[in-house]
Amino acid sequence: MLFLFSGLCALLWRPALWPAPPTVLAAPILQDDPKNEPLDTSAWQAWRGLPEEYKRKVDPRLLAELRGEIIPAHLGGDADSSTVPPAERKVLQKTRFLVYLRQTADLQTMLRESVFASALQQREAVFSTLAATAQQSQAGLRAELATQQQAGDVIGYQSFHIVNAIAVEGGLATLVDLARRYDVERIVANYPVVPLWTEPAAPEHSANAHNNEQSVVAAAPGDFDPQLNWNLALVGANRVWNELGVRGEGAVVAGFDTGVYFQHPSLINSYRGNNNGSLNHNYNWFEPDSKLYVNGDLGPSVSNAPTDCGALSSHGTHTMGTMVGASTSATGSAVG
Repeated sequence: MLFLFSGLCALLWRPALWPAPPTVLAAPILQDDPKNEPLDTSAWQAWRGLPEEYKRKVDPRLLAELRGEIIPAHLGGDADSSTVPPAERKVLQKTRFLVYLRQTADLQTMLRESVFASALQQREAVFSTLAATAQQSQAGLRAELATQQQAGDVIGYQSFHIVNAIAVEGGLATLVDLARRYDVERIVANYPVVPLWTEPAAPEHSANAHNNEQSVVAAAPGDFDPQLNWNLALVGANRVWNELGVRGEGAVVAGFDTGVYFQHPSLINSYRGNNNGSLNHNYNWFEPDSKLYVNGDLGPSVSNAPTDCGALSSHGTHTMGTMVGASTSATGSAVG
């Protein structure tokens, strides 16, 4: 199995759901606290005069970010160190947020009333329905955002059609304007991505692996040590190889994580950009920047070659190894 990469060395954007499970949102959802609001701006005055039904559309975390109480995720705030001490707080003029539209695509009706010649045709119909719904329902909102961008009130915005939302970087005045719109359902903060759980250290050996040693060895004799690769038996990869004859040949997988150290001995030979030692990273690696693009074009890659920002985590290399790693000490589930 071949692979290509997409890097995420800086925390860029995560379309969060709101309200979301507390295990995902590490930072608490803050309550609106009028006594902490700046009093000397027309935007805050407009916010205080906003009817409650409109205020409820706005994630309270956004107000805390604008008051300087929390560092936004796109400015480096994370789950453990995003709260700003009172003495160091400065009012923030703009922050990032997701604007969810009220209208949603009626996929259930479309799927129930249609007959498709193939699974591919069905997927294309779902995609087209989502895209058409977003294009139609977002037209008025995009026009307003374009006007505000020209006036300098909005730094940037980018449309998404799967969830029918628009990512916006703007200030409180923009939040107030958008909250008043009937076509806007809710406005959500950009939360930092946090792990759902802490992974325990892998056992050196397990009874499950011992019971499956012979079948694992038969799947790829000489390729790996079953005592080190107990994970393959644990997920049944050896049965897929043996009973179905599927090992991942001809498939391409991509990773969207912290990046990948492509020169890792277990990965270099599976990298799609490696043609018998001649490396070509075009169309095989992409690291987006942190900007919002109106047309959805993410621009050129920030880096020219695959890298893993392993200062905090080498998780991207780890997960790619789980998929396609091929060596004695690290064999993925689909080695090809």
